[in-house]
Amino acid sequence: MPEDQPTRILVFGDRVRDEYILPLARRGGYGENEGINEDWKNHDQWIPMSRDGGVQMTADMLRWFFAEDEVVVAKIRTETPALKSLARLGDCKLCKDTGRPDSFRTAQVASKNVPENLKLRVERFEGYYGNARETLRSEILIELDLPPEQPDAIVINDAGTDLRQSAGDHPNAFLSAMNGLPENSGTDVILKMHLPLAEKLAWTAFRDAAGRARTRVVIVGASDLRLHYSGETTQAGAPIARCPSWDRVVEDLRAGVAARHGLLKTLVEGSDALIVLFDVEGAAILEGTSPDALKITLVFDPMRAEGEMAHLLPGDMVGKMNCFLASFTNTYLRPPDEKRETLLAAAVTDAIIDARLYAESCFTVETDSEGKLQPGYPAVRSLRQDYEAQLQGTPEGHALPVYVQLSPKLSAPCDETGNKTSRPQHPPVQLLADAVEETRAPGESEKTFEQLAHKIVSEGIEKTLKNLPHGRFGDLWTVDREEIEGLRAVNTLIQSYLDDQSDSKPLSIAVFGPPGAGKSFGVKQLVDKDKTPVLEFNLSQVGEEQLPGFFHMIRDCNLENKTPLCFFDEFDSRNLSLLKNFLAPMQDGQFLEGQTLRPVGRGIFVFAGGTCDTLDEFEFGLGNQPFPQDTKGPEEKSGLEDFEAARKLAKETKKADFISRLRGSYDVKGPNPRNGHDRAYFLRRAILLRRLLERHLDGIISQADKRASIEPELLTALIGVEEYRHGSRSMELLVRALARGHAGASVGRSDLPIDGQIGMLVGLESWRKLLAGPAG
Repeated sequence: MPEDQPTRILVFGDRVRDEYILPLARRGGYGENEGINEDWKNHDQWIPMSRDGGVQMTADMLRWFFAEDEVVVAKIRTETPALKSLARLGDCKLCKDTGRPDSFRTAQVASKNVPENLKLRVERFEGYYGNARETLRSEILIELDLPPEQPDAIVINDAGTDLRQSAGDHPNAFLSAMNGLPENSGTDVILKMHLPLAEKLAWTAFRDAAGRARTRVVIVGASDLRLHYSGETTQAGAPIARCPSWDRVVEDLRAGVAARHGLLKTLVEGSDALIVLFDVEGAAILEGTSPDALKITLVFDPMRAEGEMAHLLPGDMVGKMNCFLASFTNTYLRPPDEKRETLLAAAVTDAIIDARLYAESCFTVETDSEGKLQPGYPAVRSLRQDYEAQLQGTPEGHALPVYVQLSPKLSAPCDETGNKTSRPQHPPVQLLADAVEETRAPGESEKTFEQLAHKIVSEGIEKTLKNLPHGRFGDLWTVDREEIEGLRAVNTLIQSYLDDQSDSKPLSIAVFGPPGAGKSFGVKQLVDKDKTPVLEFNLSQVGEEQLPGFFHMIRDCNLENKTPLCFFDEFDSRNLSLLKNFLAPMQDGQFLEGQTLRPVGRGIFVFAGGTCDTLDEFEFGLGNQPFPQDTKGPEEKSGLEDFEAARKLAKETKKADFISRLRGSYDVKGPNPRNGHDRAYFLRRAILLRRLLERHLDGIISQADKRASIEPELLTALIGVEEYRHGSRSMELLVRALARGHAGASVGRSDLPIDGQIGMLVGLESWRKLLAGPAG
């Protein structure tokens, strides 16, 4: 619909009155014109503010994009007062580099009692009062001066109170509008729904508009979708993981639709499109009324997981979903050029960016028509214009949100299952592979992973990966799904532990990977080294008598009110002889010195494996693992002996007790392929290689466009060699050797050391073949 053509939007929803208090700190002392009569100014104060939320907030935000008379809001008349919410506001300091809120600061009493230039966010939600569902009056009148023309859209904000409690035996403009839609009308119906989901009037009227509404779009939050609810109907919540990776999210959504009972299936079958919001980091669009016809489109920030921005920013903003709803409606009703089949994804992309910018901004203070103070919403259109202008001139690695649209290949239809405890088995989602495939231009070879790896080294990590699923943890970048999930899980454990000062015992985590995989580097990126000192202990070089000294070092950090990150390298060396010495510190926070038990204090214990590449390898010899059969030959008999030896060692060293005290673990893959299906190792190598070039050969990287000048044959060999004998250590030694040999602004084969030295680091036959190039 052209922007100059009038639009008619009917808005229905629930009443909410949002009330706020802003605490102000006393100024102290007396000014020249102040005396004892104004002593009240020298006491802590607070400013009350309020504004209509709920359906009125929806309408106010729609008017960011549409004219005043284009948005018609239904009136609800009932004797029951509106639901009220209460929140405590705080004044924010803005970061000089990003312009985003950085931290709360103390707002002080001003001479006019209202401080100026306030940047407000919700510091704490205090809850709701009034209008409990069980006290609602049955006589709820919904009134609306219905325009003569058919509306272009009906927008519904169903928060679970007035609207769904209304009935058809009283004047109800909502039912009149929904039931009055003719067959195949051009009206879109957009429903934003909160708990409890998919029940009562708003949902049934929306669901029954099939065949009359042009499109029925329902928007829900992932947090609501996860909850099991027993109300009018019993709905099993969708078991969607809290975004350890976007691949896992897609798999969980697909499994939820396949389940015989549950909210996801109900919502998908009752709508033309279901939009699931993962806070402001992503959204999934589910289309198709049956599992075998399901299409999932993901719009996501490839660098962030659900809820990450909420942890990075102080406080919160009221109205993020309303902002999403308003922006989505604008693009969906007035698309620029998108075809109908791509319109949903385009509207969701616009809406999630606007909601993100809104979530990263602040309220101001305004005066309403009655002269009362109210919070002022940030001007989202201005935020969007600033964002687009910054996006053009911001260097790579910027913190501005960049969202990607991706429709994963669901290679097998979902199978229904009546067993609620079992998860349907499907081929794993490969978002990275799908995204890489989309980057391939017509006529390019199928070696897209290798080509992308070349681009990472030549053009930079930030520029190349910004549109691909990846994880970034400090200076560590990874594209491997399992590493992303493992690091995010461990990061959540660490941050929760650091936030909870009441936990007086150490947090224990294990990290496994081949030698040189970068186990210590990855974990160190998860903490602020200024606040969390790093202590490193190599257990392959010590005996039991030296461990108390290590624990005393940890105690010393606690005495300085700091929680250390304690990295115990090669903990599985020395035939696991030291494991039992960590059981008491891990479990009880105590260690034995002589005959005395002493407290070790808080600490993040990271146990890095030196002999096992994975947790599964370390667990060999435990549990109910079946014995290899010894009746088929000597190979099986040898396996039996190995298992029996491992089981005996596990009992002697109390391996099972050690593992039971771990709260988390993850496996690092390193720069070599793990198996024949591991294509991501090209990208893991490329990321590491680019970082090594920036550290040791920065002279070959252009300051203007950040391109690295490296001979193509050399780059092909560095990326594609069959094996680095000692993982990342071999890669770094090879780059260091190139740095010693090169002179000038580029590096090539002539800068390499002799073959004897190279052969200590890589598989020499594979290296020579790649280095020779196609002609060789």
